[in-house]
Amino acid sequence: MGRANHDNAGKQRGGIVKRGQCWYVRIIHNGKEVKRSAGRSKQAAQELLGKLRADLDREAAGLAPKPKGTVLLCDFVPQYLAWARVHKRSVARDEWCLPQLQKVFGHLRLTEITKARVGTFIRDRSAEAAPATVNRQVALLRKVLSLAVEYGEIENNPLRGIKLL
Repeated sequence: MGRANHDNAGKQRGGIVKRGQCWYVRIIHNGKEVKRSAGRSKQAAQELLGKLRADLDREAAGLAPKPKGTVLLCDFVPQYLAWARVHKRSVARDEWCLPQLQKVFGHLRLTEITKARVGTFIRDRSAEAAPATVNRQVALLRKVLSLAVEYGEIENNPLRGIKLL
């Protein structure tokens, strides 16, 4: 991996690497390693590396970290799809399901998606779709939120433990 040292008292270093067709970002800060997948675009990997470094610089300067939960679902979906294209065989189904989920939840911040709202979605959607379809859509939304937790956009997944049909 190409290493790029960051002049933060020698405590932060990292870089990007391509494995197969996917680019990965890796930063080590104060002995803690942070790794993220950036999809198939080198530019996306460079942008993600810059974002991670900026977040760490804010923390080192004593500034408050970027507030969590301010990202809208519709803004996070491209990051999820970049991850899914590399890590999931069912990405075509995800690409089909996500527009339907975005109609209902796309305008909401990730923190505004609650079990109650998803329960209403399940009730309304089950009137027009098969239970298996509804379950797949809810499972997809749960995975998107899990990735948002992993990427540090929200503290915890509100759909963890939700009952499916």
